[in-house]
Amino acid sequence: MTAGQVGSMVITTYGLPLVDRVTGDGPDASPAQDAVAAALLRSVGVDGVIVTQPPSGPCRVPASAPPARRSGPGRECASQSAGVAPGTPAAAAAERFAALPASVRHAWLVRHLAALRAGQITLAQLP
Repeated sequence: MTAGQVGSMVITTYGLPLVDRVTGDGPDASPAQDAVAAALLRSVGVDGVIVTQPPSGPCRVPASAPPARRSGPGRECASQSAGVAPGTPAAAAAERFAALPASVRHAWLVRHLAALRAGQITLAQLP
């Protein structure tokens, strides 16, 4: 296995739970937390893993999701992001945030991470 393959496997297996923990994303997250999580995952090439979950509905994981998200008792629901649906304000904010240079995203997160995790950032406040 090459280093690139190992890196890709680590990102797809641990990327979502890591981003969820950093941003405070999850089933009860704010739209801004969802957007930032989507943007961070998209920036490392994990697109299509984030799914839309109705507030009281069952977990839905796309067939394209990594095996770690699809297997194990309750595993697919334990750290699932609420996600962003295409065409929504959260999706537009995620695209905007993902389009920023990595250094700008990092600097913004350094300054605003505590407020983001606390759910105090709105979509309009995302760069």
